[in-house]
Amino acid sequence: MNLNLWGLLIIWACFLVAGCTGDEPGVVATVNGEPIRMSELQARHDLDHMTWSGEYIPSVEELQSQYGDSLVMLIINRLVMQELEEAELAVSDADVSLAEQEIRTGYGEAEFAAALDEDAIDLDMWRLFLRQRLSVQKFMQMILRPQIRISAEEVSAYYEQHGDEFNLPVRYHFWMLESSSKETLDKFLTSYQMAEEDILSTAAETEDLLVREVRMRQDRLPPEWQNLLKNLKVEHASGVFSDNEGFAAVILIGKQEAAELPLAQAYPLIERELVDRALEIAFENWVVERVEQSE
Repeated sequence: MNLNLWGLLIIWACFLVAGCTGDEPGVVATVNGEPIRMSELQARHDLDHMTWSGEYIPSVEELQSQYGDSLVMLIINRLVMQELEEAELAVSDADVSLAEQEIRTGYGEAEFAAALDEDAIDLDMWRLFLRQRLSVQKFMQMILRPQIRISAEEVSAYYEQHGDEFNLPVRYHFWMLESSSKETLDKFLTSYQMAEEDILSTAAETEDLLVREVRMRQDRLPPEWQNLLKNLKVEHASGVFSDNEGFAAVILIGKQEAAELPLAQAYPLIERELVDRALEIAFENWVVERVEQSE
């Protein structure tokens, strides 16, 4: 967000938190006549700052700044939701219920309830924050995104200016085998024939043997692993070596040599990056304009 605007909002929000609560008890701000209550601000702040340890007590100045940040976001959320209302695109109760059900399914009922308890937030307040998040997402996609056009020339210019981003390093695909026993690994590697057997099924029948499939770029591997895989032929196994907790070996499944990603393949990645940047700028500009028009 524009730093001048953000600074202005922070000063305004901190002033409100410091004691200017308006005419109605419990109201810390109004946005075009719509109230933001202290209970909402408290819950938002607590969600944003739940990492405090029992030994850490923030200063009054830190608290004031944190509450100011939280209030700024609530103000912006109100502006977004009001814009959607005016455009008859407001997030519906059905939208919130569907998103909630997806979240509950991902958590499981017991884990979901425990997460709310851990954050000390009631369900109605959580649903309000979910609606706010969905509103911002909808606003970005339905209001701002249609205004953005990325030309082929912009994509080509980005590709030329950021060529290093599209140089793909060597990539390895391998099985990682681990055991507390060197003899177990030696025996398994002696009997295993990659072209004829399913390694996971075979490993499952072997006691004290863990097998993991790994895909990784060469530059993200430790130097010793780079040397090991560099000298290994595809469909061949390394010798057994000791690691931190026992013994290990690798079987190389495949290797992709270093290459440059052509523009045709890089195009959707670059376009997405440029759209994201343009959306951020468009949102900042919209907030500036909306704040100037609001009470």
